[in-house]
Amino acid sequence: IYVMSYFTLVVFLCFFKTFCAQVTVIPDSFFVQELIDQGIDSDGMINGMVATADVENLTSLEILGNMNITSLVGLQDFQSLMMLRLEELGILQVDISALTNLDDFNLGFMSENFFGY
Repeated sequence: IYVMSYFTLVVFLCFFKTFCAQVTVIPDSFFVQELIDQGIDSDGMINGMVATADVENLTSLEILGNMNITSLVGLQDFQSLMMLRLEELGILQVDISALTNLDDFNLGFMSENFFGY
C-alpha cells in the first residue's frame, strides 16, 4: 500500500506541475491572435491565455493597426518590456504601471474614446 500511495503521489505531482504552469490571462482574443501572429504565443491557440514564460522576457512589443483589440489586460506580465509601441488600436485605456523596465513608450492614434471624449 505504501508503494502504491507513493506512486500515486509522484504521478499526481507530475500532472500538477504540467497543468499548473504559469499562464498570463489575456481575455481579448484579438490580442492573443496578435501575439500568435508575432510568434510570441508558443501554443498558437486562441484560448484566452499565453504561457507567462512566452512574455516575461520579451523586451519590445509593437501592436499596430488592429482596431479589433479593445483590451490589453495581461500586459502587466510583460515585465521585461523596455519598448512598447501601440498605434491604431480600439483600446480605451492601457495600464503600464507594472512595466517598470519600460523606457520607450509610443502611443499613436487610438479609439476616439481613449481619452474619455
